[in-house]
Amino acid sequence: MRALDCVCGHHLEASDDEELFSKARAHVDQTHPDMQLNDEQVRQIVSDGAYDK
Repeated sequence: MRALDCVCGHHLEASDDEELFSKARAHVDQTHPDMQLNDEQVRQIVSDGAYDK
């Protein structure tokens, strides 16, 4: 299990980093559209911040 904590306090969990990316992408689009992050930026956030749970 992989997890990621958004700076807004939202906690995401997924079975692997690819699924975590999908959940993070959806979270950013729904909750933080003003950030206008592209896929590569979201992947970097997952890469830098994801941890084993």
